[in-house]
Amino acid sequence: MLDYKMTVTQLRWDHADLLLYRSIIAINLQHVLDDLLHLEQTCDVTPKSIDDIYCQVLNILRFGSDIANIEMLKTLSGARCAKSKPN
Repeated sequence: MLDYKMTVTQLRWDHADLLLYRSIIAINLQHVLDDLLHLEQTCDVTPKSIDDIYCQVLNILRFGSDIANIEMLKTLSGARCAKSKPN
């Protein structure tokens, strides 16, 4: 699964790449849905399995927001650099 250290501390969704965020979330949440369906079919739902699913969802949402906001920062940084270059 996703394991990383960075987490955006303040989200700027008005500048973030929302299409990228949605794509990342959709792809990764599909795995969570598969896990949920497996738990349902095997009747193996426990407090630990619920906690695991919850943690997976939180990690996916954090990962998606980090990536979407990093791309936004790269775009803004590139725009600033282009403006500061002499003609």
